[in-house]
Parts: sequence; C-alpha cells; structure tokens
Amino acid sequence: GKKRLSEKHPELAKMVVNYRKMIDTKTHKPLSYRKISERLGSDHGLIVSHNTVHRILDDVVLMKKEERNRKRRKI
Repeated sequence: GKKRLSEKHPELAKMVVNYRKMIDTKTHKPLSYRKISERLGSDHGLIVSHNTVHRILDDVVLMKKEERNRKRRKI
C-alpha cells in the first residue's frame, strides 16, 4: 500500500506529537493544529499545513492501534 506520512518522515511525526502534548498557556488545552504548524515553521523552518499536522496525528494513533493489535494476536 501507500506509505504514510509518519513512515516517510518519522522525525516530523515525533515533533508533531511532542508539540501536541504541550499545553497552550491561554486555553490550558493541547496546542491546536494551526499553532503546531506555525511552531514547526518558526522553530524548525519546516512548512507544514495544519491539515497535514492533523493527518500525521491520525496516522500515529492508527499505527499505535495496529501495533497493539499485532502484539495481542501474537500471544
């Protein structure tokens, strides 16, 4: 099948997940997709749209779910 974004760029996926875990000081909620996109641009010089950030986070969740299922079926 087609390679996921998080498989093509694992370091980008890690950065996005780390930014999502950060708490916004104003709203006291996780950083929004748009803020993550802005931070990646300003801190790392990467141009990533907020939609791509959303897709990367969805990929990460799906990969974790598949990994859990694989481990469970092995036993």
